[in-house]
Amino acid sequence: MCIRDRDRSVHAAQRRRLGTEKSVPLRTFHFYDLDGEERSLDLDPGTMAFTTCQTPVVAHRSGPQRIEITRADGSRNIVEGLELDAGISAAIFERSGAVQRLDVFFGFEGG
Repeated sequence: MCIRDRDRSVHAAQRRRLGTEKSVPLRTFHFYDLDGEERSLDLDPGTMAFTTCQTPVVAHRSGPQRIEITRADGSRNIVEGLELDAGISAAIFERSGAVQRLDVFFGFEGG
């Protein structure tokens, strides 16, 4: 179990137990991309991940509510709120490869 303090860093006791003074990812998410290649993402505490049409979606408890879209060319867009437009949705569902990753921030308080 990860103990978190108010500034969202891993608690000092947890860091000592892990043998590091830095905040470290505690889990790794493995998935297959559109080309069938196995990929992985390090997940920070307070996050979870899944795929939609082989596009990784990382869900964050913290806010403000938004969706960060990472495109195949590395550019990023931020959508305020929790809704994607038809073009981004189509790119994901059609598996065009245009969207590399989604980070969804739910804005839960006290997280």
